[in-house]
Amino acid sequence: MPATRSPLRRGPARIGLALAVLALTSCGDTRAHTSSHGPELAPTAARGPAPASGIVATVGRTRITGAVYDHWLAIGEATVKPYSAKGPLPNPVIYDPPAFGDCVARLSGATIGERRRRCERRYNAIQTRVLDFLIVGYWLREAAARHHLRVSSAELRREYGAEVRKHYATVGALARFEKASRQTRADLEFALETQMLSSRLIGAFAKKHPHEPSERAAIQAFNSGIKQEWVPRTTCARGYVVTDCKQYEPPTDPRSSR
Repeated sequence: MPATRSPLRRGPARIGLALAVLALTSCGDTRAHTSSHGPELAPTAARGPAPASGIVATVGRTRITGAVYDHWLAIGEATVKPYSAKGPLPNPVIYDPPAFGDCVARLSGATIGERRRRCERRYNAIQTRVLDFLIVGYWLREAAARHHLRVSSAELRREYGAEVRKHYATVGALARFEKASRQTRADLEFALETQMLSSRLIGAFAKKHPHEPSERAAIQAFNSGIKQEWVPRTTCARGYVVTDCKQYEPPTDPRSSR
């Protein structure tokens, strides 16, 4: 959920939130992965770049275009592995479905068909992470607007500057991180604003619900409430459906039909 995802999971600071959220917990060789929402199913089929003017998902009044999705998908592909401030910059895999030529060429020890399936699972896991990150980010923005909460441009600049000074000793160090993760300042500020809005929404929720026995219980209740409110208002295009979308249907357990 938006409140419980730690911004420090893969990055050294909150400003690494986009990297942290998008970094995969493993190589991606699983058919599904677990986020703070619970188990998530990867999109139904590997898709290439979305049409720039097409709509991948709609969250309330906000449309996530193909151009936005493709931009963050490139970031997701670049952040499969944890960022390292030392050594040569990584050379991200170019997935390019459905052939996955670059990815297949980098794998060994299996048939071409098996390697291609591994690449497809990795790619689908990246897709799911990216969609989850964007959808939850816009849930929080829509919810904040309804509660008259916001992060001003001045506040965002101040927080961004504080995080940069705290965790990146030089301009070059930050530039290296941006290049390695394919992120711009605008991307990092988007992720930081998401975190700040999450904190403010939780604070407002806790004030209205003082009966919650603990901070953790309040966060869990907030998470549950925002998911119940916004999943029905989130529509995703075919091929981009994840658990945050109202069209999502849990996979059927084959054993249940026996």
